[in-house]
Amino acid sequence: MNNKEVIKIWSDNQKLGAVLPCPRCGKWKMKPELHTNALSRRADIYICDSCGTYEAYNDMIGKADGFDLWYISKVFGNGYVIYDFDDEEKAYKLTVPMKKNVRVTCEDIDDIMCGALEGGINYWCRKAEVVGEYLGEYGSEQISRGGTLKLYDAEEDEVYELTLAKFMRGLMLAIETGLDGQYGWLNDDGTLDCCKIDAGEADAIIQLAIFEEVVYG
Repeated sequence: MNNKEVIKIWSDNQKLGAVLPCPRCGKWKMKPELHTNALSRRADIYICDSCGTYEAYNDMIGKADGFDLWYISKVFGNGYVIYDFDDEEKAYKLTVPMKKNVRVTCEDIDDIMCGALEGGINYWCRKAEVVGEYLGEYGSEQISRGGTLKLYDAEEDEVYELTLAKFMRGLMLAIETGLDGQYGWLNDDGTLDCCKIDAGEADAIIQLAIFEEVVYG
């Protein structure tokens, strides 16, 4: 299911009276009477008051705010990839089944994306295009900030969207399938050593993110 489908199903169940956590943060903070909660500014769905305030603040400062960081999108809309941002550590915590929790910083994501865009995926992707405004200085910084890139197939008339949730899926699959073992870029403490991730491995991570398998190369 994509994000829109998940949000519609959740919203429909809300209106039927189902007792559910906040679809945005995942916390059990929703008030019993649905209409007394905050109506999201992003979709026709109710969220908790704290998340309502958060959306209003983001609108006020002009901050991009997509669905990929919503609780229901992470758990149900993107292949059961579970990750969350730790404000204290300033890094994402990615859960890899049967392995360990992986600490992924925004700089890690930027480094992998830079390797992919500057040579890793160029043989099958003819162009990478930022969707909307640049959230960083370079296109390689778009994903870590919750943005979206369009990747244009070099031979077919296909366009693929890469989001943060899909990137995390690719990274998770890379670790699950042992891709990290070739150069040992996953440290024992769950951190990444991106100096050991070359363009080829960055390419594989992006392919796993888009296709859930390595199709090219």
